[in-house]
Amino acid sequence: LNNCIGQRNRGRFYIFLSALILDVSILGSLACLTALQVSIEPKWHAAHAQWLSLQQREALMWVLVVTATLFLVPLIRFWGNRTRNLLANLTTNERINQNRYAHFKSINGRPINPFDRGCFSNCRAYFCGTAQQDDGLLTQEVEPACLEPP
Repeated sequence: LNNCIGQRNRGRFYIFLSALILDVSILGSLACLTALQVSIEPKWHAAHAQWLSLQQREALMWVLVVTATLFLVPLIRFWGNRTRNLLANLTTNERINQNRYAHFKSINGRPINPFDRGCFSNCRAYFCGTAQQDDGLLTQEVEPACLEPP
């Protein structure tokens, strides 16, 4: 990605993360099926895989299954947190520090989310970039620097 995840690329990052989870799931599933097939049909695999013994091939496939699972568990947790933030239109910092920010509390002290516009609108803003920016940084006119030859 070679960039931090922010307003302009968070939708692409979410799609990348989803594709990565799908890729690791497919890799783990195919490795598991191959390992099971090696143990069920050893004669077929013995005729087609001369460079590894059956035990080595089966062990390699199980190592791939374990590795894919070890990567998949934290990826799914991370994806779940991104999805929860997406649906609530919050950042991770806002979600973690909700108790510290006054704009997340109603008059009577109950927690509220002033940024939530509903699931559909939140998703549209997340992926299509229709979020309103009023920080003054993006609309500020910057005068180009004049470069004069020495």
